[in-house]
Amino acid sequence: IRKRKHQTTILDQKTENSTWNRNFNELWKDIEDRIEKIQSDSYGKTLESLIFFIRDADISDPNLQTAVLLTGVNQSDHLKQFDLLAAKIINNCYSITSILKSRDCSSLKTAVECLVSGFINKNDDEEKMKKKLLTLPVLEAWYKSNFKNSEEKPKLVIMMADFEQFNPLILQELIEIFCSYTHRLPIVLILGVATAFKTLHNVLPFHITSKITANVFQAESSTSMLNRILDEVILTHQAPFFLSGKSFKILMDIFLFYDYSLNSFIQGYKAFMLEQFTTSVGNSIYVARGTYLEGSIENLTHEECENIRRACPSFRRFVEHEKDPEKRIQLITNDEFVKTLITERIRFIYRYFVHFFCCIRILAVLIEDLPRNNLGKLHRELYPLCATSDVTKLEEYKECLKLLRFSSKEKFLAKLDKIHEILNDEDSSVHMMNRRHMNKVNERLVVFRESIAAAGMT
Repeated sequence: IRKRKHQTTILDQKTENSTWNRNFNELWKDIEDRIEKIQSDSYGKTLESLIFFIRDADISDPNLQTAVLLTGVNQSDHLKQFDLLAAKIINNCYSITSILKSRDCSSLKTAVECLVSGFINKNDDEEKMKKKLLTLPVLEAWYKSNFKNSEEKPKLVIMMADFEQFNPLILQELIEIFCSYTHRLPIVLILGVATAFKTLHNVLPFHITSKITANVFQAESSTSMLNRILDEVILTHQAPFFLSGKSFKILMDIFLFYDYSLNSFIQGYKAFMLEQFTTSVGNSIYVARGTYLEGSIENLTHEECENIRRACPSFRRFVEHEKDPEKRIQLITNDEFVKTLITERIRFIYRYFVHFFCCIRILAVLIEDLPRNNLGKLHRELYPLCATSDVTKLEEYKECLKLLRFSSKEKFLAKLDKIHEILNDEDSSVHMMNRRHMNKVNERLVVFRESIAAAGMT
């Protein structure tokens, strides 16, 4: 039988080599790497504590050693977290893992078969046993035959990823069986609880909970994690793609009112970005910046320049409003002139977004502790407002300014200090032209702060 070749993409060769596809892949990889770093830093401390627990678990204790990992309410996300967790556990402590998911445990028999299969049939090079033959006595015999003469014996880590989704009766019987095997096998149980620790006591009766020693580990909530990703990756001037206020609000509403799924939000952001890239060649250039900017524009072919002229409404409007006839002709006929113009305009847009996001951060500082603040306190609340309207004309903004005037001198000076830090932070990450402007604003802020500090009012 001829084996089918593994296909890594469904795109044809022409699309695969197109400008928009190359730019999209490069920019998305940059976003993905930054998101993964934030997630890795967040999960690192919890993961380290969990690994220490598994490594130091007292197997001689007649009670079942159990770790309760509180992962937040994003059910679809923490199944993926457990796959990552299993790999980390294997790499950092001597153990064998088996992951049980509720969809594979429709009955006690299938649950035990999946569990034992996860331990015994893990190695692809060995002949796999049929599932109907897999039982816990078989697992015990396999473990003793493989590790009988070993000085250090691995722990058997059972991971029940989506605790709330299991059938309560099957779950109770499974854990009771695990408890009965603690004196024969070095079992450590990890329960993935998406809500709260009290769920454990709601599902399991006392005669079972009395047989387990539970240790609680709290992972960062999906809302807190999303706020960090937004503040450090998506809602910054360094992001390669900016959502409209309406599109951003759609993604936030789905996250907050439907599933709390971080992965769904990121995939939604990716879908919006992909749609923008595929609408025209011009859009694939607009979001390019930094090192991507020069390369993507210099490599534009004549056909792609013509496509920009025809397909980009913003380019057509620019040509129509150009009063110099000579420049208008150059825009229509000269590809090099078009490339130079696009580079200049994108740099102008980039400078605009530097100031835009800096203003959002400053606005957040000014109104974060005001009572009856209807604008919002978080960057994700302010961004759609600022992106879709002139905030300074909103009644909510005017109300916040009135309340700000009633702030004490100490609080107001503290806000000015925070704004000073924001401007210094932005100053270190922007180009020379923006840096000069930031320095001027900072100098005026320092003078203003000194005048407030010197005033006798409180």
